[in-house]
Amino acid sequence: METDWMGRYRPLIAALVQHTNSVNKTNSYKYDIGDGIQLNHVEWQILETVIENSNNIVNMSYLSDKLGIPQSTFSRTVTMLEKYRLIEKFQAVNNKKNIILKPTQYGVKLYKARAERFSKSLFQPLFDDLKSM
Repeated sequence: METDWMGRYRPLIAALVQHTNSVNKTNSYKYDIGDGIQLNHVEWQILETVIENSNNIVNMSYLSDKLGIPQSTFSRTVTMLEKYRLIEKFQAVNNKKNIILKPTQYGVKLYKARAERFSKSLFQPLFDDLKSM
């Protein structure tokens, strides 16, 4: 079967497929981010997204949609991250149903301490493949 449909993007598609398969292979694996707290990729992505959006007032539904994570999974993970004191939940002043997430200083500290290691191990091979394009 021909794969001409990818055109000049074949190297990009190959790098994305390899990256996706690498992430899926270790999806249930939990990484120690410090102080005995272990997170898997999805939990890490949620923490990272909350940190990235800490200057914005965005609700849980928006962040769940942004990541493509079902709201039930997102909500369960947020509860766990809150238990670890990595994030905090707040109710929006104008709408109590809107839950706003903010990282704690502790969460940001642990994130910063581990972000470089994670970026190198999870994304550097993808970045290296993209350099050749």
